[in-house]
Amino acid sequence: MLRKNSIIKFVLLAIVAILGILLCVCPFAVPYSTSNFNGFVGAINKGVDLNGGVSALYECTLADGKSGDLSKAIDSSLSKLKTMFDNEGYNELFVTRQGENKINIVASGATEFDYAFGYIENGKGLSFTLNQYSDTLTSPDVYVTSSAVSKVRPSYDYESESYGIVLNFTAEGKKQIAALKTQAEQFNNDTIYVYLGEINTENTFAEIAYDDLNEDSIFLSASSTGEYSMDATNVTEMAYTVGAGTLDIQLTLKESSKVSAVFGKNTNLYLVITLAVIVVMAMAFMCIRYGHLGILASLSLAFYLVLYVFIIQSIPFVTLNIAGVVASVIAFAVAVLANAYVFEKIREEYAIGKKIHLSCKGGFKKALWGIIDSHAIMLLAGAFLWIFAPATLKVFGICIVVGAFLSAFSSLAMTRYFVNIYLPINSTKAKKLHLYRDKSVKEIKEEVEIIPEDVASTLTMGGENE
Repeated sequence: MLRKNSIIKFVLLAIVAILGILLCVCPFAVPYSTSNFNGFVGAINKGVDLNGGVSALYECTLADGKSGDLSKAIDSSLSKLKTMFDNEGYNELFVTRQGENKINIVASGATEFDYAFGYIENGKGLSFTLNQYSDTLTSPDVYVTSSAVSKVRPSYDYESESYGIVLNFTAEGKKQIAALKTQAEQFNNDTIYVYLGEINTENTFAEIAYDDLNEDSIFLSASSTGEYSMDATNVTEMAYTVGAGTLDIQLTLKESSKVSAVFGKNTNLYLVITLAVIVVMAMAFMCIRYGHLGILASLSLAFYLVLYVFIIQSIPFVTLNIAGVVASVIAFAVAVLANAYVFEKIREEYAIGKKIHLSCKGGFKKALWGIIDSHAIMLLAGAFLWIFAPATLKVFGICIVVGAFLSAFSSLAMTRYFVNIYLPINSTKAKKLHLYRDKSVKEIKEEVEIIPEDVASTLTMGGENE
């Protein structure tokens, strides 16, 4: 009965492992829906190394009406630029300063026709006033400007059924909005006027009711009386125009080029084939050297790979690049070696005369602290890289940390569980497990502590002296 139950368990485990592998690599259409499942591998965010992208170089000058140090203005604009591009959801994004007056932007998976690269040159500032521009009032007082805005994003308001942009304010901006509300109450102004660019009749952008003023964020929809309009086709363009107007610099595109993946357009295919060959060779080695134990390790490694890919694609801030691929290979190699280390300990236990089931028990027991120590070092190294390494190497540390956890779990928990299931099937035929001992070694009938000969001699001599 135990043998039959073990066989059934292995069949079910094999089916689960195969389904897990298929979910990792096979895309398919989700039944009864319009969605597609791209597989866990396809869902992993991929960086410029693997996915290609666009690199754009901009020359920076002080924005119109701005004065001061250009270097400081560039530094203060880098984070806002990154926030603007983050709205597009690029897998990997680098916004870096180059030289004295240039900024380089590299985005994974982008094209040269993306909004982010086309509209940030045409930035226009916002001005919040309490009085509408007219022939008699050509210079209304401005209470809030674009410098108070920290983030701009396109949005849709379901209540008014209109497209618009949402402004988030800096700490100083919140104070300016509060001051604007105070002034509006004092002068009984129910409407706040917003202008885009120069303050004139043509540049009236939006009108905000006093009750809609919020110090954290404001939704702006284009005014029906102004020259601007926003719909699904141009709301993103408007968000970039306004967002670029919040910068202290004016950007001029000098160079834009497509960045190819490291190994060309088929980089991902080449890597998948290479990794598949590595996995197959590792499993073949385990099976050849350790027989049925190697088959059990291969099943454990299959579950390791499925869990590893699932966890990596589940972490939203992980973007896989070449460094991450290398770390993944290293982590898999450590998982293979951890299983091999356990099996070598089982071999040692069998060689001194223990039965198969006792050898397996003793092998896992003796391998425990060696595996824990080595994987703890991996965890510390991975965590150090994750925290302190540059952005392109952080993913290396994350992959090492995930791999270390799963490698220890694979060798000490999953493989042990599979061995325990296997023993009712075969606990007497050592050759199937590639376990060997010298013919002169007698089999131990019971589990006893084995004392090395040199230690035993010392103990005997000590006893005689006493």
